[in-house]
Amino acid sequence: MHISAINGWQQLLDAETWRQVRSCYQCGRCTGGCPLAFAMAHTPRVLIRMLQLGLVAEALNSNTLWLCASCYSCSVTCPRGIDLTGLMYRLRQLAAARGVRNESVWFYCEFLADLSKRGIIHELGLMLAYARRVGPKSLLRHAGLGVHMISGRKLRLRPRCLLDREAFARVAGDILGGQGRCQ
Repeated sequence: MHISAINGWQQLLDAETWRQVRSCYQCGRCTGGCPLAFAMAHTPRVLIRMLQLGLVAEALNSNTLWLCASCYSCSVTCPRGIDLTGLMYRLRQLAAARGVRNESVWFYCEFLADLSKRGIIHELGLMLAYARRVGPKSLLRHAGLGVHMISGRKLRLRPRCLLDREAFARVAGDILGGQGRCQ
């Protein structure tokens, strides 16, 4: 689903988040420190600017939310103290609640499902589950890399699991607030 417009979107963000969005003066340090900015449709700086301009629908449909590694580089380097990592998480929740669905969202959903199930990511299983959602062409794009990683023993064919998966699932559920279950 692609969101085209949201009226009164400022009410969707809490007052503190909206204050932080307004306080950004577009210095670009967040983007300069982001290790995944090269892959994002909109850099963190541009995403904040989109929100400032009221382009929330475009922001929620951006792959930027789903590619964020939550490494906190943006938040640490921000001279205004904006918690951009926290903002990305809140925007993900808002996008999921609004029904945004694209390849980035499906990958994120499958990642959370795999993590919740095992407590550790099984890359091969993650990619197969993702391909079931978006189609086998997604696997073909990365087939060469997959073969290289398997032959170099970088990918396990059989998944590993944490010993106390139930405890991990409870903690993950508390942290994610139900966001680990994408339909």
